[in-house]
Amino acid sequence: MCDACQGAKQEKTGDLQTPRYFIHPYFDTFSVPQIIHLSIDPPFDKPTFSLSPNPTLVSGESELVTTHLRELDIERRYIVFFKGEHRRLIRLVAQMRTSGQHIAETIETFRVGAADPTPNCWQHIFYAAVLNNAALMHYLTDEQLPDYP
Repeated sequence: MCDACQGAKQEKTGDLQTPRYFIHPYFDTFSVPQIIHLSIDPPFDKPTFSLSPNPTLVSGESELVTTHLRELDIERRYIVFFKGEHRRLIRLVAQMRTSGQHIAETIETFRVGAADPTPNCWQHIFYAAVLNNAALMHYLTDEQLPDYP
């Protein structure tokens, strides 16, 4: 685990009912490459973010990812990261529009680049959520964007 997650984990390892609380999203093997799903919900100028296990995980995997997210309080701890990424994306999309870049293709390039070392890194999860959200993509390509410094 990274230092921040190790600090949140401390001595916890599991209990009799759930013997394993934690995963290593870079090294554990699952039935799908990306194990965490991010939802980005409107209003898109100040969205809300929520994390859950990837809905295509097999039984047992989903429960383990849920426990991991809960025990490390991942959603609360990473909300600032997602807000920052969203603000950064709005600024970048404004520049893309000005320069005539194709927004979806450029965001896909960001997503692919963020998949190294794993599709479970936070940047990859963020860009995958953006690309898979048709309403957000419409907002980014066609709606009035806020002016963020």
